[in-house]
Amino acid sequence: MARRNAGRKKKSGDRYPSGKLKPLRDEGNARVRSHRTFYLRHGQVRAGDDLDCALGQAHALGLLEGTRVDGRVLLEHGKEWCRLYRATFGGGVQTHNLERIGQSMPSSAITATDLRYRAWAAIVATLGARERECLNLVCVEYGEGWSLPPFLERLINAWKARQRPPLYAGDYLPIRGDQERLDALKSALLAIVEGSRRRRS
Repeated sequence: MARRNAGRKKKSGDRYPSGKLKPLRDEGNARVRSHRTFYLRHGQVRAGDDLDCALGQAHALGLLEGTRVDGRVLLEHGKEWCRLYRATFGGGVQTHNLERIGQSMPSSAITATDLRYRAWAAIVATLGARERECLNLVCVEYGEGWSLPPFLERLINAWKARQRPPLYAGDYLPIRGDQERLDALKSALLAIVEGSRRRRS
């Protein structure tokens, strides 16, 4: 009788040269995959992961261009503002971390993330009300997932309608004020970029 191997079965999948399993990326359901395919085919996407947030979808279509800095820089700072905000105030807990909630005590020590959030929050506090509203709406409330704030969805629909008129021509297209909201968002992101650069220098 052959002797059975003890322990767990070896997991299948691609591995790094070190032997560690490569992580599998969740591609989402059929609707999300069709969205991603459309952006990859018609947009200026450099990294598919950027499409997993409202700001990333705006960047993929070139809506963040037209300021003194590259749209990619605005995207990275917007995603970092989301990360800092949620690290400070909570939200966006990944499901594989749910079992850890309530098992650890919050630390009273001030971390580098806390200091960075305070520095960026001081910059955001100097913005106008419209800029703060658009920044937090797009980067925090819609900072993860495929949902879009209404004004950004209308602007993106206008872009889609130009690419595939029969599918996207409809009445849910930009209205008065949508472009101003986008300009306020870009202005807020630009203020964070330039403010954080001044603090480093």
